[in-house]
Amino acid sequence: MGIRQIFIQNLKYYRKQAGLTQEKLAEKIEMSTSYIGDMEARERFPSAETIDKIANALNIPVSTLFNERGNPESIKNTFSKIYGTTLKEELSHRILKDINDVCNLIYSISLLKNEIPNQVQHDKTIGTPTLFITTPKTPLK
Repeated sequence: MGIRQIFIQNLKYYRKQAGLTQEKLAEKIEMSTSYIGDMEARERFPSAETIDKIANALNIPVSTLFNERGNPESIKNTFSKIYGTTLKEELSHRILKDINDVCNLIYSISLLKNEIPNQVQHDKTIGTPTLFITTPKTPLK
């Protein structure tokens, strides 16, 4: 992500966090509303003096406007890029393991009670255990 995009993303985020509309921010930094709109639309980039005024109006350090991880949305996007696939794979693996453990437990319990066992089949197409519960012919003890 380029520095302009980082600046614009952080400007929009912190302006909204401060509860300011483009009009209110424009008033605070003594600029036109269209200037703020143009900045947020990537049509203009402010001078160093204007960046200082914006940071003061938003009550944040200037560096925050240029920090790639300067707002929660940026952090979320970075986290998703780095860990998204890994977390999905890990959670999927854990869920499948837990399902398999539950199926095995139900099967073991039914064997211990000498009842008609539940039928546990393994679906080879998706690699997940499938539980088919049958109703015992005799009541559970």
